[in-house]
Amino acid sequence: KVKAGWEYGVADAQKDSEQTRTSRNGFGGAVQFVWNPYLEGGVNGAIGYVDSWNNLGLPDLNRSTTTYSYGGFLNGRVFGPLILGVGANMTHVDYLEPNGNPESTNYGETNSDDHLQTFVAVQYSFWDRLFGKLVFSYAEYHHEDRLQDPPHPYTHSVYTSRLRLMYLY
Repeated sequence: KVKAGWEYGVADAQKDSEQTRTSRNGFGGAVQFVWNPYLEGGVNGAIGYVDSWNNLGLPDLNRSTTTYSYGGFLNGRVFGPLILGVGANMTHVDYLEPNGNPESTNYGETNSDDHLQTFVAVQYSFWDRLFGKLVFSYAEYHHEDRLQDPPHPYTHSVYTSRLRLMYLY
């Protein structure tokens, strides 16, 4: 399978006297393969842009961003009804407002965000009717602050798991 998409949208102010506007556009795609019943996998990528203008019609860099995202997954049948899977996705956001303090060590630099999501899954079917799937995942979010002096970067991470049971009748 090959998939591709493109989006474009503009939001204008409701009052004719205001010049506030936001433009959003981007494109992405994915390639997926299936080698039934043994292996399936895929990769994806996308880029998106948000451009904003304030009430005076000037660029609002504080609300303007460029976002990149890419990832992939792979599922494989180990033997019989046992399937193992892994995957990851990474998103990076660049904010367009630069640090305007000439005395700052981050002068001219912008804030950014990174968001990583990963998973490992084990699935097993009993009698081709009862399916159990156990998923372990890890996610990490990091904000790099370059506008404030001193900067205040931070990172959050989380480990999760879930068990899903499904009975087909």
